[in-house]
Amino acid sequence: EDLLFHSHWLKPYGSVELIGYKGGDITVSRIATAGHGLKIFPEQPDLDDFVEHLAAKEIDEPFRSVMLQFRIVAPIEVAYSFVYSPDCSVNEYSGRYSVMMDEGYVPSYERILRHVQDEDKAREILSTLKARRRDSYDSYKTLLDRNNLTRELSRCILGSDNYTKFYWKMDLANLARFVRKQRKQHEPDTITRDYLEIIAEMASKCAPLSWTVLMNDGNKVITLTHPRDEDIIDTPLSSPEWELSETRRVTVDSLEEVLFVERSYLDT
Repeated sequence: EDLLFHSHWLKPYGSVELIGYKGGDITVSRIATAGHGLKIFPEQPDLDDFVEHLAAKEIDEPFRSVMLQFRIVAPIEVAYSFVYSPDCSVNEYSGRYSVMMDEGYVPSYERILRHVQDEDKAREILSTLKARRRDSYDSYKTLLDRNNLTRELSRCILGSDNYTKFYWKMDLANLARFVRKQRKQHEPDTITRDYLEIIAEMASKCAPLSWTVLMNDGNKVITLTHPRDEDIIDTPLSSPEWELSETRRVTVDSLEEVLFVERSYLDT
């Protein structure tokens, strides 16, 4: 809740904003136990042990009940790594139907200096990059003003350093796999890695126990006695294991009133 709707700026190249989330560690245990909670097991396992057990057994479905949604502003070259993931839901700002953002990534003087190790040369490179960035966008706007060129063709003049904006949603299990894979592909101190680590940090706050076990290997299996079918089917669900709390997310009063209220139909 503290992070919700606050833009985290990655100067000088965009931002990440958490705009929605669903569930947490207790949600994982509730889904995994069909709504009965950990008391359904005679062993009465702790939540952290149970979550680790699920990860060790590769039982992904409960972790998929936790969802995070972000608004991301990033250079197109960074967006490639995110929007093409087969496990995400994405809605991107379209340069086909809208005018592209008048912002683009230019590396900082300090970043350039780490590569050339010459202050004058670094300043010269920075000045050149800024000028070329400005020229490319001016050319793009000129092409937009010509009626015989569509936005689709006009934007081709912009490089992959131009900013784009997109809304990006993924469940916790797939997000952990995504982060682990992308960390292998992108070294620290790269632009994509900076975005990745901010998202990983937010995910770790949403479901700390679940995120830890999903990001680690060597999780341990615990001994659990599987409840009998009649214990699951014929008994009422446990009440929610959390208290009422305020949220900045959109809520619907009429649905809040029936949330976790069990109703009977057809006699049984």
